[in-house]
Amino acid sequence: MLQGSFDYCFSPDDYKLPPNVIARRWLPQQSLLKHPKVLLYFGHGGINGLHEAVHFRKPIVGLPVWADGEDNVAHLQRKGVAVMLKKGDNADTIYNAIIRVRDDPRYTYITIRTKGLTL
Repeated sequence: MLQGSFDYCFSPDDYKLPPNVIARRWLPQQSLLKHPKVLLYFGHGGINGLHEAVHFRKPIVGLPVWADGEDNVAHLQRKGVAVMLKKGDNADTIYNAIIRVRDDPRYTYITIRTKGLTL
């Protein structure tokens, strides 16, 4: 079992980022999700983040990490609001999933039209 405390694995100051990218140790996820320029949610498949994405009607790209993530994302994928990636997928696969969810209007349409979607 993990003992003690830990911090994030990176510091935003460790990277040279383009001017249109913001990196912070913490950002208010709900505030980001409700912003109209946010087109999709990319997450690890945890129930809280998925509930928030569904609440704010954002299609999902999920990369399950923990025990429940695969079932959670698979359920939403069957509903048509998510694409599931797998650990070990390469950068091209991840990029293509993001582009597919961003550009295919079916994901956004189903997400917006689905009321009361539950996990």
